[in-house]
Amino acid sequence: MWLEPSQGPAGSTLIVHTRGLPGPTLDIAFGTISVGNATTWPGTNSANRLITVPQVPPGMYTINATSNMGFITATFTVTQDPSPTPPETSDGTPTGSGPAKPSVAANTGFWSPLAIAITSAVITVAIFATTLYVKRGKQQRPQYQETPHYEPRLTVPSNKPNTPTKNNQPTNKSQQQPFTKICQHCKQAVRDDLNVCPYCFKRLR
Repeated sequence: MWLEPSQGPAGSTLIVHTRGLPGPTLDIAFGTISVGNATTWPGTNSANRLITVPQVPPGMYTINATSNMGFITATFTVTQDPSPTPPETSDGTPTGSGPAKPSVAANTGFWSPLAIAITSAVITVAIFATTLYVKRGKQQRPQYQETPHYEPRLTVPSNKPNTPTKNNQPTNKSQQQPFTKICQHCKQAVRDDLNVCPYCFKRLR
């Protein structure tokens, strides 16, 4: 059994740690004053209990933990007398009491050191992410290759005598005009490549 802490003024708190004492429930006593009980953890025979030091004079006191299987003890030293209770005034308030001072946490406001550190970390991460995104976008941008520009080749006049080309040769007019045929219905001459007569609108054979 050990105490945390092992000394302090009256009215302070301490933790009683027990180990090795079986029993589902342990009764804790500060000297002869009962200060509560503790429940052991299953299978470990261990228990913890937060107690308040009674308003007793300074000195060394024994703290007992008792179960139906036995007891264990430890010593605690009370370092000073309990603080005296201030006398009350006619309206029931303790003398010497004034308006409560604002706490330090209330004066810090929103911009506490923790809030400043968190804000700075968020800004740093945002800048880093933006820089990384811009660099990655530049790396993934497609590189367009310019197509080579070809200049037209200059034609060199040939030294060979002019020879008649196929385009300059006279064409046979009979070959340019399509053959004609006679419609058996209206006896009109129509083009050979037509399937319907443009005059009587009947099918050509």
